[in-house]
Amino acid sequence: MLQKNDIIKNRQEERIKWIFQRKVGTYLKKLLPKWQETYMERLIKEYISLLNEEKLASEKFWELEKRINKDKRSPGVIVPYRKSDVMMILLKLINDSVITFDDLDEFSDNIKGSLKFITGADQAYQEQGDVTK
Repeated sequence: MLQKNDIIKNRQEERIKWIFQRKVGTYLKKLLPKWQETYMERLIKEYISLLNEEKLASEKFWELEKRINKDKRSPGVIVPYRKSDVMMILLKLINDSVITFDDLDEFSDNIKGSLKFITGADQAYQEQGDVTK
């Protein structure tokens, strides 16, 4: 049976979690469109490079279609947004090279540290610099 102190502690933990998700979610909601635009600009440059290759037009067309179909599933192009998924969204953005840890300046050291730990970049980051660049 839960005691009064346990109930209060659980409510406080839930409140902290809610505040955390709301704050991080607000930052993400503000930054995500900018990150996506930057990523799509990078994709367009890659598409232009692909189209300028010395290949048959049909080869370039089908290669471009395949690439666009793959890229449009990237979180750098579209991502379902729910505040409860903020950390997962950030991980996807990092893993797909949409953003680097340098793009997370507005986030707390705790968030950045957690993301580095989860991605395994923490040790490499400290030894060699940012491995996601």
